[in-house]
Amino acid sequence: MSLIDRLIEPTKDYISFRDFICHLSGLNNQPVYEVATYLLHHDLSDKDFYYIDGDYKIIKADFDDKSIKHFLTEIQMSVIWGADDWIFHNSKSLEQLSDDVRMKITELYFNNMHSFFKKSELLNFKPLEGLLHFDDETLTNADSNSVCVEQQLDEALEKIERLIQSLADSNFLIGTLTLGHNEQLAAANAKIKQQEQDIKKLNEQLNKKADTGDILSDRNEKSYQTTIGLLLELMTIPKVESVRPPFTSEAVIIGRITDKSIYGQGKTTLETRFRDAKMTLEQTKKKAFKP
Repeated sequence: MSLIDRLIEPTKDYISFRDFICHLSGLNNQPVYEVATYLLHHDLSDKDFYYIDGDYKIIKADFDDKSIKHFLTEIQMSVIWGADDWIFHNSKSLEQLSDDVRMKITELYFNNMHSFFKKSELLNFKPLEGLLHFDDETLTNADSNSVCVEQQLDEALEKIERLIQSLADSNFLIGTLTLGHNEQLAAANAKIKQQEQDIKKLNEQLNKKADTGDILSDRNEKSYQTTIGLLLELMTIPKVESVRPPFTSEAVIIGRITDKSIYGQGKTTLETRFRDAKMTLEQTKKKAFKP
């Protein structure tokens, strides 16, 4: 037997918190939630527990009973929502849990990885009668599992620390990006607001120009009314009842008005006014029938 084997031998009568919960849950096919509730009900905190360090030194833990209650309560609360039927057979069973629950359970086991119960004392604990299966094979497997679990918990803790750091870095980056984005957004909003004001001013100027363009001066309006009135008179009321002048075109009408020197309007003035009147009429039609 090697020297290390001599050191390990006395520890075989001890079981870690983690392996103890796994033992009760897996070997009895009972959910971890029910195991923790059962142990809390029967005051497992009355039993002593021990600390085994890296040199395999066994030290009776100088903790009060609140430490065991706290551990069991944390286990109970970790699985009560969504994992209350979870059975802990072995380390692979952890893969059945959601990420947040698995991280919480792993952290709890890691914090208590050096805390042990003495198997002989547990066997004398009446509420555990028929629930413990500490035969030779089980003891050997438990020792092997404890070493393996310790390594796995170390790795899990490192992974958790990396995830926490990664999350902190991500939050810092998001905060930086958000700050830059907010500054750019504020500048863009200010520019958009200025453009809206410019567009509003241009629309006001355009509307004002359109309104004044549609208004005729009193003098021009009267002249157009005179011309149009004369045109209607010549086209509908002939001077001689039996003779209706052949007003076949605008030129004929203008010539007729000029020859008669009616209202004192010359040919050039009439042509300009007829042209302006026609243009105004077309624009009015377009505005009236614009969809």
